[in-house]
Amino acid sequence: MGKTNQQLSKEKKKLEKKIMAQKAKVNLKKKLMAQEAKANSYKLKCLMLISVPTTLQVITKSYRISKVIPKS
Repeated sequence: MGKTNQQLSKEKKKLEKKIMAQKAKVNLKKKLMAQEAKANSYKLKCLMLISVPTTLQVITKSYRISKVIPKS
């Protein structure tokens, strides 16, 4: 029992729609991954910006302490 051209073209259109939907999903996933990567790099930058002043504080505090308490 063979299928008519009309049936075949309907099936073809359905499959093409599925393929387009899959491509759209893949593109969305790629965009999301790129955004996550960007967000992670921003997080790292923020962490670095936060950590620099705190390490400077620690250094200056330890420097002050060493100035105040002379080593015997």
